[in-house]
Amino acid sequence: MKLTYLSRLIVLLAMSFSLPVLADAQGDIEAAYLAAESGDIETSRRLLTQAIESGELEPEQLAVMFQNRGVIAQMQGQHEVAVQDFNAAIAIAPTYSDALYNRGVALMAIGRFADAATDFAAVTREQPAAADAHANLAEAQVAMGSILDALASYDRAIALAPTEGLLLVGRARARRMAGDMTGAIIDYDAALTYFGAQPQLYLERGQTKSSDDDYSGALEDYNRAIELDPLWPEPQIARGFLYGKQDLYDLALIEFADVIARAPDAGEAYFGRGLAYRALGDHTSAEEDFMMAFALGVESRLLDERLREMGVID
Repeated sequence: MKLTYLSRLIVLLAMSFSLPVLADAQGDIEAAYLAAESGDIETSRRLLTQAIESGELEPEQLAVMFQNRGVIAQMQGQHEVAVQDFNAAIAIAPTYSDALYNRGVALMAIGRFADAATDFAAVTREQPAAADAHANLAEAQVAMGSILDALASYDRAIALAPTEGLLLVGRARARRMAGDMTGAIIDYDAALTYFGAQPQLYLERGQTKSSDDDYSGALEDYNRAIELDPLWPEPQIARGFLYGKQDLYDLALIEFADVIARAPDAGEAYFGRGLAYRALGDHTSAEEDFMMAFALGVESRLLDERLREMGVID
């Protein structure tokens, strides 16, 4: 669940008109609203700055303008700048939910997950029925590694918005991390009902089934994902690893070789093929593929073990 920044911005600008404002500042605010509505966010930002610096705004109006300018900075990818504006808004109005929410979004974007979680939790206290705040809190908790807390947050979000498919996907992923494969599959089933046939969901459900040792079910899901998007290499890579888990190394070699022929930068395919070569006793080819996987940035504890054996890393 992500904030629709422009629509939130326009609503808040419109709300600010209900407060008494001197003519010059009001003119800037109205012009900023029209610029934002037309998509000219740079002009909107400049006009908001003029209103902020005018000295004509009451504190609550000033907080709204800081919040709106922060949203524009978010839209422009300037998350650190956005945080500064949200800080200014919150310093004036400490329980300003929109500023807290948007600061949480910006903090997520710069990797400050614990601080983001604090902001989203504050929003849920101010607005207990805000499903998107509970959902974003869950995402922050997942990023922090607090999976059980994230599951509780997803449960609250889904209770508030039971037909929101993205929440089901988020909880399915968190359930996988927690080792609850049965619960994750239930959520993926529901998400597929909601979204229809989506290759990403079939891939993730297949990976969940594979982790639960349901190899036939995993194969069905990978095949379906490949059928839906034949050019996407990820399901085929997953199918190659599935063959390897079942000691079907010849099939794995064919699978990975096909991926590499079509996507030569697919590092995971080199890694998988290297494992298959090694299992079949072809250590020279295996080492060549492990080196390619390493060069392409694959991160895996098992790959590191192989590279240490080869003397490539310490």
